[in-house]
Amino acid sequence: MIEYAKLLIILPLIVVCFQLYRYTITLQREEKQRACRSVGIIIFTSGVLCLVFRNFYSVIAGLAMIMAALRLIAYGLERQDKTIFIDSYHDDVTKK
Repeated sequence: MIEYAKLLIILPLIVVCFQLYRYTITLQREEKQRACRSVGIIIFTSGVLCLVFRNFYSVIAGLAMIMAALRLIAYGLERQDKTIFIDSYHDDVTKK
């Protein structure tokens, strides 16, 4: 019975987190960066809390949420101005 109750709590939590994930990656520019960082931290924290239950379903859900949060934080680190590339030599950029 307790496992069923935990599952009823975890499933809506997963749905809400992934809905937030999909909404956040559709935003644009600086708004996307801020939202990705904050929502990523919230989902990461929820994933860690799911690991505390130590039940098979909550551990799988927690790991999935942690992976989604790390990916969301990586989306937030994306550069806005992509005209300068790190691996290009300065003369290559100025010759164009």
